[in-house]
Amino acid sequence: MRKCLLFLAAVFSFASLYAGQINEADMQKILDKMSVVLQVKERPPLPKIPSTTIDAILVLQANPGKHTVSFGLPLGPDWLEDETLIAVFNSNAVELPVATKPLVYWWLDFKKGSLRSVLVQFEMVFADNTPVKIKITLDRKRSNLEGKLKPVRDTLFSRQFKVPAKNKAEASDFDYMCPQVLVTIPPEWLCASLVGWHHIPESANTTAPWYDKHLSASFKESIPYLASNKEKFEAHLFDRPSTYAKIYLRRGGEESLLATIQTSEFYISHLDSTGFFNYKPGDLKYVYSEGPAILFMLTGDERYLRAIEEKVIPTWSKYTGYRYKDVTKHWTERHTGFGMLAFVHAYEITGKIKYLETAKDYFEEVIDMQMNPRDGKEPNGAWLHSSESHGDGKGWITSPWMSATLTEAIWKYWMLSGDPRCPFSLAMYAKYTSENSITPDNKSTYYMSSSPGWSRT
Repeated sequence: MRKCLLFLAAVFSFASLYAGQINEADMQKILDKMSVVLQVKERPPLPKIPSTTIDAILVLQANPGKHTVSFGLPLGPDWLEDETLIAVFNSNAVELPVATKPLVYWWLDFKKGSLRSVLVQFEMVFADNTPVKIKITLDRKRSNLEGKLKPVRDTLFSRQFKVPAKNKAEASDFDYMCPQVLVTIPPEWLCASLVGWHHIPESANTTAPWYDKHLSASFKESIPYLASNKEKFEAHLFDRPSTYAKIYLRRGGEESLLATIQTSEFYISHLDSTGFFNYKPGDLKYVYSEGPAILFMLTGDERYLRAIEEKVIPTWSKYTGYRYKDVTKHWTERHTGFGMLAFVHAYEITGKIKYLETAKDYFEEVIDMQMNPRDGKEPNGAWLHSSESHGDGKGWITSPWMSATLTEAIWKYWMLSGDPRCPFSLAMYAKYTSENSITPDNKSTYYMSSSPGWSRT
């Protein structure tokens, strides 16, 4: 009887989550008027496990000697149910005593699923700083279960990031907690695991190689500004921790992983008691959860989890501006996107339904803007808002540039929730922006795009 009641409660919860006034049929009518044929209504298939063996590299950061190797192993959906299947072998094929602990589970469609990230620890003696190869296997129960877990903080040591002399006027040295040993995992595994969602390894990018060429150059140029000062606060805009993390996920290697750890710790250490980034107090554009979420899965360092639940979420929970009822009040796609993402990533790390419900509330407001344009005209697929609300442009506008963040939030919400209205919403905006946001030379998009009858800016 109890199981039956729990099942009915879950069904009711699932059904009630999508019991909004706007449904798929309503949205289909708008797509029909826009001459859009929605060919994809199902989420993409989940990636299969690339292999049951992972070749990882250990890079010592501390002085030679005996150290605890500690890292988070990311796993894709349905790849692993039992963490005791994780075994580690040294370069001589000797199995090592390993300790493991689940960090994060997959939470798809409101159900607790397989392991998403597992904390892995073992001891190793390093004679020098030469990188060491290890093999991680997942296909049989490990025979050596004698390893004991340490608090992750006890596997870190204090280190200083030194700013190049030529950058001293714009940035400062800073101390951070560094892993005694970095564990780099192949990009093919990291991307397939969806730890940063849908990406491909840099080496597999044959469609737009120019992108990674410029990204690599920009990454190197940005390193000296990891600890940029208050006068250069804009260097911390747009979630640098998640940006660096995705460079590591796609490229692998010591350099990008170390930079990810450095900038991520710098970020969470500058979240003040009110949850805002203290270089820009009161500015929600600097309050993110994706970077800390990825770092928690890669390291098991609970400081990142606390940053999300004790700083980021309480701050965004006070924000009500995503409900666009008064066209004279502030509203941007960026704020709505980052707010929605804050709750999406909090949900995927904790599995707490209340976070997904808040993300759903954001989505309801967005599709309401698409279905019921505030300018009184027929829906054209955009989430139109007044230039007065945005502080840019003229008349009724949307920002294709800022909407990249909002569409990302909708996509991730769809991946986690299965809300069937998400592809309709994304298709509506894609149709609008393809017709109204591309510059005449087809080389770029407008920062602001206006509805018909208003000039673009």
